Amino acid sequence: MGTVPPYEPPEWVGDSAMATRRRFELGGGATHDATDHCSELETATAVDDCVPCSLVMVARAAGANAPSTIGEAHALRAAAGLPATGATGLVGHQAAFATRYGRSYSTSSKASLKSVLTPGLSGAVIGKLTGLKDGHRLRRHQPTFAGFHSVFIARLPDGTFLWDDPLAPEGTYRGEIVEEADAQAYYDAGGTEKKIGFVTSRTSEVQMLPVTDKTPVRLHLAKGKQIFRLDGTPRVKVSVAQTVTSPFASGDFRAIIITTGKKRQLLLVKTADATIVPA
Repeated sequence: MGTVPPYEPPEWVGDSAMATRRRFELGGGATHDATDHCSELETATAVDDCVPCSLVMVARAAGANAPSTIGEAHALRAAAGLPATGATGLVGHQAAFATRYGRSYSTSSKASLKSVLTPGLSGAVIGKLTGLKDGHRLRRHQPTFAGFHSVFIARLPDGTFLWDDPLAPEGTYRGEIVEEADAQAYYDAGGTEKKIGFVTSRTSEVQMLPVTDKTPVRLHLAKGKQIFRLDGTPRVKVSVAQTVTSPFASGDFRAIIITTGKKRQLLLVKTADATIVPA
């Protein structure tokens, strides 16, 4: 996990120009900033759209061209055939999400958040803010809220966690880097109801790949092995033996995240040419 920078107080991020310029790189060409934040705050009391708001942000991270607004969250909710008000869950939105955004998400209740959200993955995560102590900065948008909640969490390519809370107002809020322990504590507080709805932060080209195994692994690549583009054409050969992250398998290939220069890319390697590193 990368080094977590100090918390930036709200008054520091209040400059809308700065908020627009500062974007979080999610991986696979996707980014996240204040224009991607979807707030559920219609009024001081109407806060029951955290799930569809989180899913709108997930869709955008996956490359969908959807407005990040409460109106879009309502449209997703309506497309799912759910009531206009009241709490909702991740499973109830899956079919509508796939139809509306042309990509799908899986759900998991694995104990470890980071085992599901590997670098380059984004998700809508259900938990409880009560897993964080009173006065914790991540509870500042509604300190007394004790019910189940959903937030957008992305695992950045360097392993750090980006948190975007639908309880935050529209404007300059663009999400914030959080400690892994805090994200895990929020998730754990969900108990038997905790759940992650996740997709890869990716372009439409990646979306076209048939995913045959969604289990993320670490791979060791020997020098001289061929690396392929997402369309299956040769890209480059491994110049130095290295270990890389593989978020999923596609037929005889595994997707890998590698760094070339200052750019992180999602490419392919033949499964037979790689060795899975034991967890």
